[in-house]
Amino acid sequence: MEIRLIRPDEHETLARVTVDAYRGVDTAEPSFLSPGYEQELLDVSGRAEVADVLVAVDDDGTVLGGLTYI
Repeated sequence: MEIRLIRPDEHETLARVTVDAYRGVDTAEPSFLSPGYEQELLDVSGRAEVADVLVAVDDDGTVLGGLTYI
């Protein structure tokens, strides 16, 4: 596994991985993943313009997850 800065061609993949992870969180809050928050999570490109976005990738280059360091 490697942790590094995200590449532009990985933005969409990380967006989907992130939203899928949030959808899997068991919560009593029906608005936990509101449409507005989902759109914010999907905007990896916007975050990458103003902050460091890191990804974890496996040996094949598959994006496993990420984080934004502000």
